[in-house]
Amino acid sequence: MKRGAIVLSSVLGFVLLLILPGCGSGSQPTTVVQSQPQPVVSAITMTVSPRGISLGASETQQFTATVTNTTNTAVTWTVSCSSAPCGTISASGLYTAPPVIPSAVTATVTATLQADSTKKGDASVNHVPLSVRVWPLLAMTMAAGATQTFTASIDKHSNQNVTWSLSGLGCTGGACGTLTNVTASSATYNAPATFAAAATAMVTATSVADATKSQLVKINLMPISEPLNGRYAFLFRASDSATVFGASLVADGKGNLSGIGDLVTASGAHANQPFTGSYALGADRRGTMQITGAGVTLTLRMVVVTGNFGRLLDFSGTGNGNGWFEKQNETAFSPAIMTGGSFALGGTSGSTFTSRVGDASWDSSGNGGAIAFYWYSYFAGCAIDSTTGRGTLVPNEPTDAMFSTAPHMAFYTVDATHALMLGDIGHPSLRLFGSMDAYANSELRGDYTYYMVTSTSLAAGRFTATPGADPGTVVISGVQDEVQDGGVNLDVPVTGGIGKGGFGEPILTLSIGGVSLGSELGFTTSDGRLLFVTENGSYGEAYLQKDGPFSNSTFTGNFGLQLFGRDAHALGMVSLAPPNLTGTTD
Repeated sequence: MKRGAIVLSSVLGFVLLLILPGCGSGSQPTTVVQSQPQPVVSAITMTVSPRGISLGASETQQFTATVTNTTNTAVTWTVSCSSAPCGTISASGLYTAPPVIPSAVTATVTATLQADSTKKGDASVNHVPLSVRVWPLLAMTMAAGATQTFTASIDKHSNQNVTWSLSGLGCTGGACGTLTNVTASSATYNAPATFAAAATAMVTATSVADATKSQLVKINLMPISEPLNGRYAFLFRASDSATVFGASLVADGKGNLSGIGDLVTASGAHANQPFTGSYALGADRRGTMQITGAGVTLTLRMVVVTGNFGRLLDFSGTGNGNGWFEKQNETAFSPAIMTGGSFALGGTSGSTFTSRVGDASWDSSGNGGAIAFYWYSYFAGCAIDSTTGRGTLVPNEPTDAMFSTAPHMAFYTVDATHALMLGDIGHPSLRLFGSMDAYANSELRGDYTYYMVTSTSLAAGRFTATPGADPGTVVISGVQDEVQDGGVNLDVPVTGGIGKGGFGEPILTLSIGGVSLGSELGFTTSDGRLLFVTENGSYGEAYLQKDGPFSNSTFTGNFGLQLFGRDAHALGMVSLAPPNLTGTTD
């Protein structure tokens, strides 16, 4: 016991000595021992670049992985997708798209850190199927014996070869024409020497690399009618758009008219109504036309450019209207033949100047066509009358008030690639007037002439469209002349282009004289044609220039002439012998 107590006392004394080494000499400063800060460990991060790309068959892309906060940066590369083939990627990150891309698929490229498999980085690769491009892909009517050379190219594939074929609607064999000078990239179409009846020839270029991909060109074959004789698509609008009238009319070659038409006025719509009338045509191709019925009485002056096409001017004394008519190819009166297109419509909504552009398409039964009007879309069904060529596009009525002005449109088929349109046969307050042409997903390129209409001005000009630095983009540069309420402006510079919006959608921008028409313009394209509208209702159309270079001798001979504006119109036949112009106008 004592021994243990002694030991304890010694220990206590030693502790006291440690705590109070200066006992009896006064208070001493206390020593504070601070803990050392612990190092902060940052999380490992990984990014893969580029983050998103689009590739065609067999195209390659080098990916890189950037790893931070670790010295061990080795990664393993893998690729996956929802539908094979997905493509391949090497150990160094070189991705190769599959040699055949049957449909659009998005593959995911993944880099996984070898030292920690929970650390990953992704990138997306959009597989773009090849597409066949034929040039020109213009909606065209060809005269008997005429020729046209077509060239083909393949987008997103190294094999540029195509095969060519010819078929027809309303014709067989040589009656559809022939193909000569056929190569792997071009072919010359030869129209028949004579047309026994109206028909549609179809030239098809098919990819050798993927026979499921092709491009079809429809060619309208129609004998010229002399004098005015047969069935015509007809479109008329009063200058203030108070009245819009579309019709399929029959001229009997003896001065008598009949047909069915659609009339839209501020007070109501009269759809698919019969009418009768008469016409007289002079030796200079100028004449008159009267129409009574379908809710309208019109007295018109006309000039017949050919027996298949003419221009109209209102002399009813009610409002400076204008319009035109075109011979109908009755072999195209079917949803399976006339399959839709790009369209532009201008007019009024109530008393407000407005316009629409969009794309319409439907299947062979006329079901489920999709129509885009500037910033919104809706679905519609199509029907075409097999006798008159009158078609209707009737939307499924949306419930959102934003879509309440989706037009019910009527159109009159001209041929397999073209129709005259009006709206609205369902909403009389929306009175629109325009046309539709075969749609093709094609790149804007080359030299274009154009016009533009606003509530206070008219403009005409020319621009050149060239491919931009990034795929799918276009650069526009040109000049225009314009007539405004305040005066005339000549040689005004035009710049702009087609780029990509925030969701990857194509966006058209235009600047006139340094003033932007808006950051986003609604537009649609067919090969050789651009249609566009602005947020304030202005609209315009651009057409590819062909057969240049141009000079005074380019345009000589007799031409139909039509000038129209807000307060005055003119119509006539003129003779051009540059620098002189002579003729007679109403």
